[in-house]
Amino acid sequence: MCKVLSNTDGESNVAKPSSKSKDDISISELTAAGALSSSARVGIMLALLGVERITFTDLMLAVKVSKSSLNKSVKILEQAGYVTVRKGFKVTGGPRTFIQITEKGKTSIRTHLETMRRLTSKYLKNNQV
Repeated sequence: MCKVLSNTDGESNVAKPSSKSKDDISISELTAAGALSSSARVGIMLALLGVERITFTDLMLAVKVSKSSLNKSVKILEQAGYVTVRKGFKVTGGPRTFIQITEKGKTSIRTHLETMRRLTSKYLKNNQV
């Protein structure tokens, strides 16, 4: 955000950064949250909020992304500590990869969603969209 400064004859030709508002900080938090900077990863986290654990295949079907995209996204979320990945067996189908959201992941996605809710509420209220 910039403030436009006027010179002595009233022309505005110089821009300087103004102090950051609470909303500027919220927007920068959203864009700086690397693991949640992708809509696919946000979708994965939302899908995981509603279940104890899910297989890789079921998660892929739920968020409608390719195997390679899901694999890459899950690795990023795992490195951030937002999910755990375990190999296991299902009684009826053999080996499976299970993905589960962590407490850190739950907190992070809830904070992310709350920040988005605050921002959209503000902008919709002020008809700035």
